[in-house]
Amino acid sequence: MAAGHREAARDVPRGRSPKEPRSARLSGLCMQRKRSAMSLPPTILAGQSHFRELARIPVAHGELAAGRLYRSGDLVGLTDADLATLARLDVAQVIDLRSGEEQKTRPNKLPPGANLTAIAFLEGSLTSRDRVARFKTATLDDMKAMMVAVYRSLVRDYVGQWRQFFAALAATPGVTVFHCTAGKDRTGIGAALLLTALGASRDAVFADYLASGAHLATLKAMMADKLAPHGVDLDVIRPVLDVDVDYLSAAFDEIDAGWGGVDAYLDGALGIDRAALAARFVTVPR
Repeated sequence: MAAGHREAARDVPRGRSPKEPRSARLSGLCMQRKRSAMSLPPTILAGQSHFRELARIPVAHGELAAGRLYRSGDLVGLTDADLATLARLDVAQVIDLRSGEEQKTRPNKLPPGANLTAIAFLEGSLTSRDRVARFKTATLDDMKAMMVAVYRSLVRDYVGQWRQFFAALAATPGVTVFHCTAGKDRTGIGAALLLTALGASRDAVFADYLASGAHLATLKAMMADKLAPHGVDLDVIRPVLDVDVDYLSAAFDEIDAGWGGVDAYLDGALGIDRAALAARFVTVPR
């Protein structure tokens, strides 16, 4: 293990700063979102607008190393050139967080030699018959309430899946891509929990989450293609197609209510090996 990795693998601090008032966090984080959107690198995959590196974010004892971890929407529409790009990135593992139905009906395209780890979260798909019927009669408030409930459920009801996710991250060598359908909800929570486990500030966690809002062209095009012919008002379902501070805040609130804090959730419920994760993904800048 390189010296930088040894340093990064030391004890990762637990705990977090006291919560700011949500209104203050909202204002500051929205400004961060605007700044990050203006400085985003160009999309490197033609078939997936939401593919981005999870790197250079300050964490305990260093920062996330470049070239080791990527987050994404699904890999269904990748072109041959996209697959060649993933091969050049030396992608060794793809972790698919979509539902079993999504994985079956819309299989990924994988670069040569990449191993697939499938961990099913949620049921059905956004374009299932039942969901389309619900979308047609919903209001904006209905859709936002649904998303808040989904985020709460993802941390409360899928503890076993998160244990698998973090075990795969820690144990599998090589470059990893993890993704869901859009790359913002299941993937967003996974990234938020990982960054928290490695000692990133809460502001950095939310800034990475909110950066997804500038990368959702693939999702929005798919939803327009699938739902508009059924009479679904895309403006009404806008809360489903974006990221929102309130969604991720609801996930952390659910963790606090159910486990008494994020450290108890990460270390107790999920059994995360923080040192192993740091050894894989953290480096000390020179």
